[in-house]
Amino acid sequence: MRLHGNPNRYIFLLGGVFDTASGFAGVWHLEEDGNTVADNYRDVSSYAGHGQGMSMEAASQVSSVIGFGQEFDGADDYIDLGASASLDGAAALTISFWCYADSVRFPSISGIFSRGSNSRQVPMIYGVPDQDYLLFRMETPDNAGDGEVITTGLTRQNWHYISFTWDGSVVTAYVDAVPGAKDNTEGTVLSDTDGDNFIGNVSGDGKWDGKLDELRVSRKARSADWIKLSYETQKMD
Repeated sequence: MRLHGNPNRYIFLLGGVFDTASGFAGVWHLEEDGNTVADNYRDVSSYAGHGQGMSMEAASQVSSVIGFGQEFDGADDYIDLGASASLDGAAALTISFWCYADSVRFPSISGIFSRGSNSRQVPMIYGVPDQDYLLFRMETPDNAGDGEVITTGLTRQNWHYISFTWDGSVVTAYVDAVPGAKDNTEGTVLSDTDGDNFIGNVSGDGKWDGKLDELRVSRKARSADWIKLSYETQKMD
């Protein structure tokens, strides 16, 4: 069954592929027509963490890596996913997505994903001001800044497949399926969230300027082989 995708490529997904048994805690294809309708940005995982566009409009829907994705203006465009316990108490995680930055070095904090308020974002991912890389930061009950890595540099106006994994002790950053920086964590369980989750925004800091596609969150540390296969089967020819 073809569920979604670039007209020139086909992705066949079996029933249940995005369920909790497969480890998924959120899957947003981001193919919707840009709007501000409540729950319009659909989470196809079993958690059903649907989002509402904030200042998103018809022009936000753009051709992307897999069919359509969303373009964010870096000013006031983002998607509010509401509060979710999908990662509370997780002993491992993976977050992956395709991103396209309109500018690097980033002019300000450029939020891609955050879970919780500004005081407890578990985790958060953003472009670092005056740099060309992304930062991932998480929190465990043992350490408020437990687990922080940066990617290698991104190139302007090019699609990159980004993944961050945590196996309960080590965080690893990937760019285009190539593993990079690692960081050991003191804690072994992710802290609970204390606020809404966002795509294209780090609460209280900054918005993403560019495009995002196919954001997936798992309560498992996906292997390097898994990430490589995802990259090879999703990327543009």
